[in-house]
Amino acid sequence: MISVICCTKREEFIDNIFENYLKQRVQRKELIIILNHEKMNIEKWREKSRPYKNISVYEMYNHTLGECLNFGVRLSKYDTFAKLDDDDYYSPNYLKNQIHAMRKWNADIVCKKTVYMYFKDKDKFALHLAYDNRNTFLNQPPWGVKGSTLVIKKSVWQIVKFLDVNISEDFEFLKKCKSHNYKIFITNEHDYICLRRSENNHTWKISNQLLLEHSKAKSKSFGPPKRFIASKNKIAVKAGKMFHHLRTPSKHIALTFDDGPDPRHTPLILDLLKQFGAKATFFVVGKQVAKYPELAQRIVAEGHDIGNHTYHHPNLAQLSPSQIYQELLDTEQLIQRTTGKKTRIFRPPYLSKNNQVLQIVNELGYKTIMCSVDTFDYNPVGVNDIMKTVMSACNKGEIVLLHDSGGDRSQTVKAVGIILENLQHIGYQCVSVSELLDIHKKST
Repeated sequence: MISVICCTKREEFIDNIFENYLKQRVQRKELIIILNHEKMNIEKWREKSRPYKNISVYEMYNHTLGECLNFGVRLSKYDTFAKLDDDDYYSPNYLKNQIHAMRKWNADIVCKKTVYMYFKDKDKFALHLAYDNRNTFLNQPPWGVKGSTLVIKKSVWQIVKFLDVNISEDFEFLKKCKSHNYKIFITNEHDYICLRRSENNHTWKISNQLLLEHSKAKSKSFGPPKRFIASKNKIAVKAGKMFHHLRTPSKHIALTFDDGPDPRHTPLILDLLKQFGAKATFFVVGKQVAKYPELAQRIVAEGHDIGNHTYHHPNLAQLSPSQIYQELLDTEQLIQRTTGKKTRIFRPPYLSKNNQVLQIVNELGYKTIMCSVDTFDYNPVGVNDIMKTVMSACNKGEIVLLHDSGGDRSQTVKAVGIILENLQHIGYQCVSVSELLDIHKKST
């Protein structure tokens, strides 16, 4: 769907490049990285890219930025490409939003003029070119367009190439595109931040003071860029926001099953849930969904919740940000392709998390669901112990953790039948986590 091209001569932004790319909610994408300085360690970059089949790294020393961009476009395999800067912040929906605007308005190029800027030396956010129009076509010379936000149809590039220069290659490109009557659409500022560090550290040679003078809505920083962008979109991005128990006025409880789907146990559990008219939540592992897509489809078709439990079931607290994004988004996209369901609930494997994990999870718009009752059914505790653990802790709004995969779960299957019967007998209704969240919200 889209090729992303990033030219860089700064080793220190390797993690930022990978994270910005990997978190993009676009299913078919590739990243072409072009190293543009002879002192850069290409082996380091290739080693980092090795786990990702859609990321490639090249070196082009002693070449202009325009030459590097043209080289990257020639290598690209999709009909649309995006220019990505190495040091800025792109939200998870950035490319998705740009592509949507391109299709909706039948534009040849989409980009931004008005953008949020973060001035690191002053610890301030500001809205640059705040009075310019957005969500409209560009009907004037492309002054102020941010080259780091260009998304371009490859057919345009077939006619108009980037100039062989290091500065203003994007401005000259757009100016020539205007002369060819290509349609350039300006999107809004809500999914991107231009990060300004020291003034000597940018291709765009302009003083931070001058940029501030042409900006408004100046404010002191209140956290990382992802939190600032989230606040503008009314999304909570606070590390530590988790749900263990959801207080409700009524007798509702949520049974949740981790690590599936599994062909031995998941169908039996689904049969029991249907028998008792109960709903549950299945936190699925991506590699299991890939093996047994029909079970994931059945979970959704029968009205149960499906949640993200990562692709390979790693301990996320031990992974890098790039690896965390990959685990979550690979699973998210697989679930959507397989079931048509967009899930926004997540449970970390082993219930293991740290601030970094929670910040990324919340940046992606997930609610982190823990549990208030852990049955420890991954151990050979026995049917009666599983049943007693649930029933002795049974209160309104409990979230119960069980497993439908990861080993022999026959004791869990037997216990679930008894639990459902007992819960029904004492007037409890088993609902999905999403429904429990709704009941909790309405009652508070």
